Amino acid sequence: MAVRLALVFECVAWAAADVDGDDHGPLKISEASVLAGIALAEWFIYETARVYADLAENQDDRAVRELLQIIRAHGGEITPRDLANSNRRYRPVSVATEALDGFVKDGIGEWICPKPGPSGGQPRKVLRLKSVSRAFDTPAEGPESKVT
Repeated sequence: MAVRLALVFECVAWAAADVDGDDHGPLKISEASVLAGIALAEWFIYETARVYADLAENQDDRAVRELLQIIRAHGGEITPRDLANSNRRYRPVSVATEALDGFVKDGIGEWICPKPGPSGGQPRKVLRLKSVSRAFDTPAEGPESKVT
């Protein structure tokens, strides 16, 4: 596949060069076209694996991935009340607390209790993510291109 894509890149480069005459000589594929073909083939492989992983995801995995995304969107820390306010699935607050307790039980997060500010206030319970595998993430970008 990468070789065919390299040939396509080379033909596009050749057509864009606007060379005069019919005798262009033998077609030689440049290193840049080969690297571009390899990078695109790797991207196709990556995207295929990502799509198949999404299709194979069960409801529990999806729920964990979505909850991780919500927590990361809050900077890696969230209170049960913030979670309940951000997603109806976690209402009332007791449901949010139960879901976050599951993350603590599984070792994905830990409860922290920051001290109230100078003006006082109620003590808060905040879930902070530990170092978590990025296996449930859907990357914004594919694999890094080797073409410079």
